[in-house]
Amino acid sequence: MGQFILPKDIPLDRYPKPEVFLEEGKRITEAAQQQGIVMRVMGPLALHYYFPDQVDLYARLERLGDRYFTDIDYASYGKTRKHIVKFMETVGYECDLNTMAMTGQTRHIYFGGPVPMIDVFFDKLDYCHEVDYAGRLELDPWSVTLADILLQKLQIWEINDKDLKDIEFLFTVADFGEDDDKKVNVGFVARRFADDWGFWYTGTTNLDRVKEHVDRSTRSATSRRRRSSRSPTPSAPASIRSPSPRSGRSAPRRAPRSSGTTRDFPTGEITPALVLSSRTAAGEARRGEGRDAVGARPSRLLRPRRGVGGRGLSRGAVSASERSARRARPARARRR
Repeated sequence: MGQFILPKDIPLDRYPKPEVFLEEGKRITEAAQQQGIVMRVMGPLALHYYFPDQVDLYARLERLGDRYFTDIDYASYGKTRKHIVKFMETVGYECDLNTMAMTGQTRHIYFGGPVPMIDVFFDKLDYCHEVDYAGRLELDPWSVTLADILLQKLQIWEINDKDLKDIEFLFTVADFGEDDDKKVNVGFVARRFADDWGFWYTGTTNLDRVKEHVDRSTRSATSRRRRSSRSPTPSAPASIRSPSPRSGRSAPRRAPRSSGTTRDFPTGEITPALVLSSRTAAGEARRGEGRDAVGARPSRLLRPRRGVGGRGLSRGAVSASERSARRARPARARRR
């Protein structure tokens, strides 16, 4: 029997290429189907099966680092659990007995084949909240549904940067509808949230975190763009220079600054995630302007306040801020 080595401990020069994971995921799925075992891919590998034309965009997210894939995650039905070990041996993998002893009813880990690690989850993914696969694994020939991929990300309370990028990628490239035919089934997601308040709270909290993550990424990209624009540039030709009104010297023309709240976004493709972020930021800016406009309420005459011994401000007394405002008015206004 071989020894199980975690993917992060395998030297990069011996680490399998992404193509090996993609090929192996389909090979095992097809072989299992021939044996009457239903196995469907989860996670980032499934996103590659759904959106092969968007692989370059996924790579630009720098979501996975040097080890592009770390393992293959499968969902399967518990009724075929007793056949999985023998089947995985036929396709070249050994079962990790330590994991089998602790979580054999819900999860198996296999190793020793072309990819360093394979996870098999039975019937459901149950960590922070439950994602149930009952009756849903046959809806796609290779992968779990896009709605289930979204739910398995939204159920994570301590969500990390990689999971946030997966959600952003899904929101950018996927279609949304009322069925599971290559779309995110929003009705199924809504019903799952309606059945579990805790899942709803975690999921909607993570959607807010996605907005914040996109906004931070946008600000960072804008900052880099501005720093690069500050590099020295050649002087503008005389033909596009106009005389300075004070000194008579030529000064480069500048675009007039717009008034109000502005927001810069990096150039390139406008994605739904960026649009969502811009709408949120614009709404916050409008609310902030409203607070600035009406938040500075003029001080009113204070009514008498009854306290210990009947002490308090008299009806004609005014606050310190009102006295300061009166002193700041022009003398002419005060005479009126």
